[in-house]
Amino acid sequence: MLKTSHRALALAISAGLLASLVSPVVASAQANAGSVSGPESSIQGPSTKPPAVEVIAPVTPPLAQPQPAKVLLKKGSRGIAVLKLEQRVHILKPDRVYDAKTVVRVKQIQKWAKVSRTGAVDTTTNRVISQWNRSRAGKTVAAQVRTTSRLASIIDMARRYSGRPYAAGGAGPGSFDCSGFTSYVIERAIGRSLPHQSGQQASTVSRIPRSQARPGDLVFFTKGGRVYHVGIYAGGSRLYHASVPGTRSGLGPIFSGSVFFGRVV
Repeated sequence: MLKTSHRALALAISAGLLASLVSPVVASAQANAGSVSGPESSIQGPSTKPPAVEVIAPVTPPLAQPQPAKVLLKKGSRGIAVLKLEQRVHILKPDRVYDAKTVVRVKQIQKWAKVSRTGAVDTTTNRVISQWNRSRAGKTVAAQVRTTSRLASIIDMARRYSGRPYAAGGAGPGSFDCSGFTSYVIERAIGRSLPHQSGQQASTVSRIPRSQARPGDLVFFTKGGRVYHVGIYAGGSRLYHASVPGTRSGLGPIFSGSVFFGRVV
């Protein structure tokens, strides 16, 4: 009986000693657990996460819608605005009417500029016309139209003064000889003064091949290397001239194969 009591007492003492050793460790573990994630712990440990940064996405503005080109003039338009356009695009005989010939010229310019070939003048084409005028293409067309206009004026004036009698030395307007007729007509038509002698006139013009001759150019007749007659080319095999005594100035055939052509303008 006494032996049993001693054994129980020894076990009790051992159990108490173990409890005294284990209790602080358990308490420390519980305290640490509560500081990290325990819902009832009042003491929070230092955070290891970086502060959250709010990311604001850039705002992309809506794409600007291109404004359609505004039509300013088109086929059928009339008036002073059309006249100014015709002059800018070098129409041969401006008439204040936006007609087929104006459409053709505007399309040529649009093709040159590689824009839509509508044949109408919108804000884009209006700007392009100015650029075309400063270009080699525009200057070439302007020169061609000017030449055509001046040649046409010469032909018109030659018709007007046809029917006047021939007179040696005649310088017009009542009578003419050959060089008197050409010099008078050309001065009235384009303001260019030519000497009153066929050979001298030949030396003041630009000689051109017959294939390039146009109505309004001059035709010079030669014999033995000397120029002896001159007239105004009318196209084909005809000319306006004052030929010989007893005839009147007017339209007649080119009566010789020994001729060359010259351009005054």
